[in-house]
Amino acid sequence: MSAMWNAKKELQLAKLMLERENAARDLSLKSTVSMRHCSRFEEQYELTLSLNLARGLTVELFDSLPKNGLSMQRLQEAVAEMAEDVSDIEDRSRDFVEDVAQFRKRLKSGLARLRRKGVRIEGSIGMPRVRVGGARDTLPVLTLTFPGEDLRPSTIEFDVECFDDIDVPLKNVAEQAAGWSRRLAELEDAGAVGQIHPLLLHALGQRKQPVAETLASIHADPDEIQRIQDEEGSVFILYWSDGTLVGTFEVSEGVKFQKDRLVVGPEAAAKFKRKAGCTLGELIHMSEGPGADLVVESARDWIGDSVSVRLLWDAVPFDAEGDILD
Repeated sequence: MSAMWNAKKELQLAKLMLERENAARDLSLKSTVSMRHCSRFEEQYELTLSLNLARGLTVELFDSLPKNGLSMQRLQEAVAEMAEDVSDIEDRSRDFVEDVAQFRKRLKSGLARLRRKGVRIEGSIGMPRVRVGGARDTLPVLTLTFPGEDLRPSTIEFDVECFDDIDVPLKNVAEQAAGWSRRLAELEDAGAVGQIHPLLLHALGQRKQPVAETLASIHADPDEIQRIQDEEGSVFILYWSDGTLVGTFEVSEGVKFQKDRLVVGPEAAAKFKRKAGCTLGELIHMSEGPGADLVVESARDWIGDSVSVRLLWDAVPFDAEGDILD
């Protein structure tokens, strides 16, 4: 074989090898063989075999192969291992089809019950992608999608062997997603997609980057924790808490915002003690804006000589373009 990768050549060769292996093992499942770029490693391709069990149920086997220097022996080994897995799956194919049909009925009933309670949740049951060598441990997979803590779609998966493997995840997810579903519905009624802590909104407003552009970019990014840096080198660590975009950043010298409170260092602690009812703008130097108007609810001793300050605040909604909604 050529030392350089020739996808068409290797694919045709793999197909011929699989046909021979299947014939030797008397395997009858219909399948489709393909080669594609490995999504995780640029130097690899994936040899993929999609098996059609019945009733639209498929299992996808895959193995990683090097783009360069693929030997005949390596390809033969991959094909032989794949054929072995095909044999294992074919032996269990009838059980897979029957089990998945029953699991889907159970899931449909559970989802309908939760939706009637206002929980936003989607779910499906199918077969997973299986790396070559793992067919014997393969189980149907339950996939659930629901609003996460950031109010954006969150997806989790569970192996399924019995009805409890459906009922328990549904119950656990519903307990979390019910409140977030209500919060999301309220925001959508106002035309919003998310909400932000007013002090974080104030801080973002001090950057040269437009706030709307920043918020739209943050919301579009699937990462739950993000890091941005302004022109002066100040760093903002942004994350979501209970459906609200919050963060960790420096408000002023010795005063840091963390999640939903201020942590004030010893050098500035005296400014906040016994100052409940004062606005933040009265206690530290701040430009006008939503953060300066926040009222101190309480201040108590924290680690060392620092002080933890609670603020009275309401989250500020924003739309998909990042525009603030009144």
